Amino acid sequence: MKKTLCAALLSAVAFCGTAAEFKILARIDFEEPGLKQSKNRELLFLPEIGGQKKTPPAYLAMRAYHRGKKSHLHPLAIVGPGADGSGHAVGFAGIRAYTLILLVEPLGKLHAAPDLHAFYKIKIPEGCKGAFSTGCWNRTRNKSAGFACKTKPGWNCVEVTLHGKGSLDTGDLFHGITIRSVDAGLHTWQVDDLVVWQGQDTEKPATVTGIKAKGAGGAVKISWLRSTDNLAVRSYRVYRGTVPNFECTKETCVGETLSLEFTDSSTMRDDYYYNVTAVDCAGLESRPGPAVKMKP
Repeated sequence: MKKTLCAALLSAVAFCGTAAEFKILARIDFEEPGLKQSKNRELLFLPEIGGQKKTPPAYLAMRAYHRGKKSHLHPLAIVGPGADGSGHAVGFAGIRAYTLILLVEPLGKLHAAPDLHAFYKIKIPEGCKGAFSTGCWNRTRNKSAGFACKTKPGWNCVEVTLHGKGSLDTGDLFHGITIRSVDAGLHTWQVDDLVVWQGQDTEKPATVTGIKAKGAGGAVKISWLRSTDNLAVRSYRVYRGTVPNFECTKETCVGETLSLEFTDSSTMRDDYYYNVTAVDCAGLESRPGPAVKMKP
C-alpha cells in the first residue's frame, strides 16, 4: 500500500507590492518550553510563531488518510534526539496510510510574495525508496505546484523558494506547503526545524562554543554545543589548521554536518587546531570563535 506524507505550514500574513521586507512567518524547533499537547496527543499547541505570541495559539496536528476509509487524526509525539543529535523533534509511528498531514494552523490567509522561502529537516526512513517532492496548493489558480527534492535515508535539509518559476505569483493565495513521499512500507518519520520566511535574512547564527577535539583510533573526534539562529541552523562546518589563529576558508574546511560532532579521519598531527561555524537555512555563516588544539 502506498503511503504519502504531507506537511503543511500556514501563517496569517498579507503581502502587497514587490518589496521583500524580512519577516518570519512560521518557526518551530520543538524546543519551546511553552509547547502543550492535547490529552489525546492529536494536537500540539504552539504559543508563538516567528517570535510573536498567538491568542488563541496556533496548533500542530497529524492527520492520516486511509484508502477507502474515513480520515482521522494520528497522535503526535515529541521525540528525541532532533536532527543535530540533541534536543527534540516531532515524530509519529509507522502507519499504513495513504496520506499524512503535518499542519501548522494559525488563523488567517497566506499570500505569495517575492523572496518567500520554506525550510525544514525531515528524517527519511531506511528502506523508503519512493519519490519525494515539496509543493503547495495555489488556491488562486486552483492547482498544485510541486518542486522535486533530492533526499536520502536519514536526516535531510529541504529548502524551497515558493515564489516564481511557475509556482506562485505575487498575491496568489496558497495553502501552505505540502511535503509528499510515496512510501509502500510501514515506517516511522521525524520532522524538525520548520521555518517559513519572507525577504532577506541578515542575522548570522550565534558563534559556536564548547568545541573539543580529541584523537581516537587514528582519527580526531570534534564535538561542540548547538548554536542558535533567528531562523534555523542548517549545518555546521568544521575547519582545520596548524596555527591557533588560522583562517576559516574553503581550503581549511574539512567537512560539513548536521550533527554536533564530526570525525576527521586524516592523518593526525600534534599541531592540528580545529574550529567550527554554524550555517543557517538562509546561507549565513556564524563568526568563528577561538580555535582549539587537538588533544592526543
